[in-house]
Amino acid sequence: MKGTGGDAPVGVPRLLLIGLARINASDSSGNGLLMRGLLTGWARQELAQIYSSGHDGDAGVAGYEFKVGADERVCGRLFIRGKREVEGLEHGTADVRPGGRVPGMVRRQIAHMGRRYLGETGLYELLFPVRLSRALRQWVDRFRPDVILAQGYSLGAVRLALLLKEYSGARLASFWSDDWPVSTYAGSMGEPCFARRLMQPIIIRDTARLVAAVDVPFAFGPLMAREYERRYGRPFIVINHSDEPLRFRRSRAARNHPNDIVSLLVAGNIDRFRAPSILDLSAACRLLGEAGARARVCLIASTIATEVERSIREAQYVDIFPAPGHDDLPGHLKGADILVIAEPFDEKVADAYRLSISSKAHLFMFSERPIIVYAPAATGLARYATEAGWAEVVPERDPVRLAAAIKALLAAPQRQDVLIQRARRVGEANHAAAANRALFVDGLSGRRTGPGGVLAGVRAG
Repeated sequence: MKGTGGDAPVGVPRLLLIGLARINASDSSGNGLLMRGLLTGWARQELAQIYSSGHDGDAGVAGYEFKVGADERVCGRLFIRGKREVEGLEHGTADVRPGGRVPGMVRRQIAHMGRRYLGETGLYELLFPVRLSRALRQWVDRFRPDVILAQGYSLGAVRLALLLKEYSGARLASFWSDDWPVSTYAGSMGEPCFARRLMQPIIIRDTARLVAAVDVPFAFGPLMAREYERRYGRPFIVINHSDEPLRFRRSRAARNHPNDIVSLLVAGNIDRFRAPSILDLSAACRLLGEAGARARVCLIASTIATEVERSIREAQYVDIFPAPGHDDLPGHLKGADILVIAEPFDEKVADAYRLSISSKAHLFMFSERPIIVYAPAATGLARYATEAGWAEVVPERDPVRLAAAIKALLAAPQRQDVLIQRARRVGEANHAAAANRALFVDGLSGRRTGPGGVLAGVRAG
């Protein structure tokens, strides 16, 4: 099919999303929540999605869906059979009978090695490259997209977007929320890095091909926009995490600690990289107690990784509370004394977050409580907070320095007010849902080609 072509459509275009994970109607965090906010108001019949995982059983946001399977890869049936074998053995659901030709323990070791050395390194993308199957072409023909939105996050997703643009003739847009091209398959998240010298040049080259082919380049936040303009030689439209400020103003504070306790709230997923920062916060509370200030960590964790759960639960000054739903979260944020965004200090992981902005940052801004960012100075979050002045930043891993920052902020109500006012201004300028949706729709519809608007960033003043 050679598609719609011609002038940009008037109004909202027919949009085809390409991503690893399905955007579910019930997603309450991450890319699903981000995209669902931007797609508010889109009719289901004007949305289609190609995905490979993450279906939670709900109706989703798109009226047309296609799950990538065996037919969409070269030698795909072998790939899918191997993938199912690995997943079955690792999750204990595979049929491993005693007396088989290959003992169950050996098969599990082989499956583990396959996941580590083919899956996590990205080598499977070279062994089983993506292709346009007949079924996928027919599905695209039926939907007839005006715009294809590529979210990347893997070599296969990049190549699939390029193949579909060439096939359909639709305009191409790109948008992702972290600088994955320089960190994927690079060993930064603990994966094997022996294939880095092979995979990194390939994924950087193919991502550059994608950006060169893109008609609508989106960047996630002003830091990424500046870096990507330098890297790829073209301007990017800035989109940020967003929410409705009014729902925070209308919410009532829900406090999780007694009033005589300084409540330091941390929210989000706790993995093995973030866990040390939470333990540092517990140590800071001990130091504050020795100085006469009773403080505890209010941890609202969506998930806690198995390998660190015990240490987090046994931390002396950490209290874990059930994660509230999306509608109730503002009240819990407003009930804390200080909101803390704690990021990893591991050098490799911190480099992966160099252009990233935490999905909690804008929620904390709207909550009108003082914020502390505990993160390396080179991360996107720390740079954003420092440049725009919406939080106190502790850029070195040091519980003593963290405790001192908390103590100083508690002793300075005027400083708290300054941070709250700056956070409100930055939040309303950069993270209001209506403004970001308008930029998103205007970009996809061809009515905007550059950054513009108020999303160029708000400086401290």
